Amino acid sequence: MSSGPCGAQAKVALNTFVAEVPRLSPVAYQLQGYKYNRAIFNPTAARLGQRIAPSPQPISRDAATLQRVAAEPGLVRTRELILTDLQSEANLEWRVATDALAPELQAQAVRLASGWGWHLQAIATAAKLGIFNDYELLYPRPFDAEVRQAARATRLPEELIYAVIRQESLFRTDARSSAGATGLMQLLPETARRTAASAGLARP
Repeated sequence: MSSGPCGAQAKVALNTFVAEVPRLSPVAYQLQGYKYNRAIFNPTAARLGQRIAPSPQPISRDAATLQRVAAEPGLVRTRELILTDLQSEANLEWRVATDALAPELQAQAVRLASGWGWHLQAIATAAKLGIFNDYELLYPRPFDAEVRQAARATRLPEELIYAVIRQESLFRTDARSSAGATGLMQLLPETARRTAASAGLARP
């Protein structure tokens, strides 16, 4: 950052923002509608001149405990509801079942959902539990073949494509917005058609 007047003003602005976060964060959480979403607060963890370094902290892998959690009746029902495409019912069953678990078992439930390929709920529950540094679990790559093909067709980095997928749909192939955007990257039908045409792909 420049050391001139603009740089000094930016430093003052950032320091002011950091100082105000404790007071503003409850209001911002409420306005976001999802109190565990820390996306807009992550930048405040940094200070000017301080290097940000990853600190991976994967959830412990305990096969016996994971098997025990998977056998919980509420989670057995959750799995069956997922397999029958009853997502709303599965979400409700999951919340009730995981809330009833002892704290040390809840993290294993997150790993269980991830193993099912239910990344939306795994990521949401991890955030609820304050688990933010299991990068493999929180940033999965479940569509590698399709993403590689899309990266070649569009000349976009695979990482960027995955970032958009995670942000827009949390890996739900059936995601649909109130505006009519659909799919992993939440494209409007007209946008999807133009994109497919420009890439020489079949009309969606």
